Parts: sequence; C-alpha cells; structure tokens
Amino acid sequence: MEIKQIQLTDPRHVPNLSPEIIICKGKAAAVCLQNVGKQTGVELQVTGSIVNTIGLNWFELAECDFNSYADSQETTEWGAEAIAFIVVNEFTEYQVIKRSYKGTGFDYMLADKECKLFQGTQAKLEVSGIQNLKNPSDLKSRVNQKVTQASQKFKNLPVLVIVTAFSTPKAEVSHVAGN
Repeated sequence: MEIKQIQLTDPRHVPNLSPEIIICKGKAAAVCLQNVGKQTGVELQVTGSIVNTIGLNWFELAECDFNSYADSQETTEWGAEAIAFIVVNEFTEYQVIKRSYKGTGFDYMLADKECKLFQGTQAKLEVSGIQNLKNPSDLKSRVNQKVTQASQKFKNLPVLVIVTAFSTPKAEVSHVAGN
C-alpha cells in the first residue's frame, strides 16, 4: 500500500481557519522535525484509536524559519497542532471549525465534515506535542493526562486527543465518547 504524502503547510487541511495560521503551524512542525534530524518525506506513524501512516513533506527551511521558531515550547505546540489538523482531516469524520477559548480544557472545536458551521460544536480536540520522546510510555501518559483535562467541561461532547512525538515521529490518538 502506498503511503499518502501530505504537505505540512497546505491550508486546505483546515479550511475554516486562516490559511496564514495553518502555514505558520505547518512550518513549526517542519522545524520540530528537522530539529530532531528528520527530513522531508519522513513517515509519521498514527497509533491508538486511528492506525495509519502518512508521509510528511515540507519546503526547504531557511535560517529565518529557525530564527522565527526559536521558542521550542511554542514551536512544539504549534507543530503538534499542524499534525493534529492533518490527522483530523485525513482520518476522521470531523473538521476543525474554531479555536477554543482559554479555560475550556481543549484546544479546538470540531464538527462533522458534512455539517454546516452554524450547527455548532460536535466534538472537542485537545492537542499536545513532545519534541524529544525519552520514554515511549510518556506518550500514552500525556494522552491520558490530556483526555482527563479535555473531559472536564462539556462532558456530553466526544473528545479527540492527539499527542505528537516529533523525535519518533508518532502521533498517538485517543477518541473518547461523550457522556
């Protein structure tokens, strides 16, 4: 089976958000991957509730890209969001419709791909990233932590948690039904 190749900076992954922010988050993912020695075309293993593999591609990065993404915590967060957007778009029935507000316990609001935006939120997306994964069990621990966090409010909505480890590279997915 041929592995699907995805361009990290393609704004079509999230048509409901600003194309510029999608490009910036995609570049952050590319910086994270290059910082751990990966090159364009690297395979990302998607595990957990979704099992698949995708090829991640990006354009050559310049020194100004690395200068722009020097804050490794923010870059890892943004890069993980780019990976999560791709996983949601490629492997789920959901689409990202809106950034969540602080204090909700989750990052983005999701809706079915077929629904109209005015129909409202139908699921929650919580995202996290780990630049250098030292212990494989840390990935599942972070997923469990994020599931607990995202399940606190709006308990009737399903939760999709995606944690990306760039050094592996691997995205662990957990889908939890709402109450």
